[in-house]
Amino acid sequence: MLSPSPRLHPLIRASVYYVAVIFGSQLVVGVLLGVAVIGISLIGVTSWQGEVLEGRLPAWLLALSTWMELGVLALATWGFLRFLDRAGWRTLRMVRTHWIASALSGVALGALAIGLLAALFAIAGWAQFHSGWTLNGLATNAIVLWPAALAEEIAFRGYLLSLLARWRGWWLGAVGSSILFSLAHLLNPSLNFVALVNIALAGVAFALALRISDSLWLPTAFHFVWNYLLGPVFGLPVSGLTEFSAGAVAQVSGPPLWTGGAFGPEGGLAATLALIVVCLVLQVFHHTRRARGERLANP
Repeated sequence: MLSPSPRLHPLIRASVYYVAVIFGSQLVVGVLLGVAVIGISLIGVTSWQGEVLEGRLPAWLLALSTWMELGVLALATWGFLRFLDRAGWRTLRMVRTHWIASALSGVALGALAIGLLAALFAIAGWAQFHSGWTLNGLATNAIVLWPAALAEEIAFRGYLLSLLARWRGWWLGAVGSSILFSLAHLLNPSLNFVALVNIALAGVAFALALRISDSLWLPTAFHFVWNYLLGPVFGLPVSGLTEFSAGAVAQVSGPPLWTGGAFGPEGGLAATLALIVVCLVLQVFHHTRRARGERLANP
């Protein structure tokens, strides 16, 4: 049994977690991968070294890095929950009950958001899409993007949102964790101000998805499908990153302010509109369900 001890202030815990866990896990994985790359090169396997030196990770190495980062982040989060928060893993709301329904709802939300975005691009004539998918490309990107989405949801909607919400209420938790989520993308290529706003809006949408389900699986599936449809399916940059195409090619010709330019749709006002619509839909659904519950409780 753990002996009682004074807890650090929530803002201090949030700050330490943000720096030590979110960025620390990336540093640990980077060091481990560096050691692995050096070790493999010493035994004569050099066919992919050129890609690494050019900043392009081979698919297997990218998948390994995302799964390692998920493992390191999950372990560090467990340590924070146990030794600083005196809380259990259930705090993250990775519930077992109805997880399939929650995940499917997240898939539907992701499809709705990207569907709205694609409709805006199509109506305005800003993009042409050419399908050239390969099964290997689609599967490889799923293996990469799922642990990446889960790691971010554990960190931002699982730990940080619940920590800040317990301190000063749900909306502070949602907005505060979404701002931190946006700032975590500061080093992404071709970043612009609209992109920062949109990533924060996406964080609010994921937080609202968590609130209506009380299950982390819903925002995780939402997050994954958003990235998966953007990159592998439509061939567009995902938060400025272009390595997730599975053979699809998108030719974007619209104004960068609306299309996002090199950063991809998340850097444009079209994504802003789509995310606002999704947030409003989730908020209306939450209020409608709460009002119905109150009527049933007080007939």
